[in-house]
Amino acid sequence: MTTKSLKQRLVKDINSIVQNEHFSMIRNYVWIRKINDIVHIISLGIHGENFNCNIAVQPLCVPCKTIILDLGDRLNFFERNNNGIWSFDTDKNYIESMRDVQRLLETKAFDWFAKLPDCKTLLEFMSANTNKNTHMHINPASRCRIMAILSMYVGKLESAYKFFEQYYTMCEGDQREWVLNDVAEMKKLESASVSSIDEVNKIFSDIKASNELYLNTFNNR
Repeated sequence: MTTKSLKQRLVKDINSIVQNEHFSMIRNYVWIRKINDIVHIISLGIHGENFNCNIAVQPLCVPCKTIILDLGDRLNFFERNNNGIWSFDTDKNYIESMRDVQRLLETKAFDWFAKLPDCKTLLEFMSANTNKNTHMHINPASRCRIMAILSMYVGKLESAYKFFEQYYTMCEGDQREWVLNDVAEMKKLESASVSSIDEVNKIFSDIKASNELYLNTFNNR
């Protein structure tokens, strides 16, 4: 089989596994499932005749213009003796690889997703664990940003203000345009929470609508 045919076979077989859990493919090698106010993500990374599999969650209340995998890890994190690189260079290797990936998805990954059904649970999960054991490879500033937004979203204002201040401190002196714009947006959200809860609700409603529109754009291609 050609490399193209092998990739098509890989996508077809992964699709047959994840569609039973109501994941749908939004573009090559990326599947998502939206539950409540959170998105579950499965993606493949193709490297020549090898591939890896990533799982992650993405809260819809957090502004984002792309699919991100920061709140997740490679599938092999469930088994540290597994290097997470699978091969489809031969039919034998492909069959063994798919057997391993299917096993990890069905016995580990789907259970991990089930523990994170919404933003409130995600906040509790991130609050109760350190980056080391949440399997979420996210830098400290981004973590504070997400924790601030999640806290605000679920109504934990004191926690939100604490994380906002930590985020601003971490961003001090960073003159990159996207950082300055993001800090401005975070201050807008923080300010709205002081003056009007209705304004906060509107901001979150707009964020979620924008994120869902982005996802639907891929679904409709």
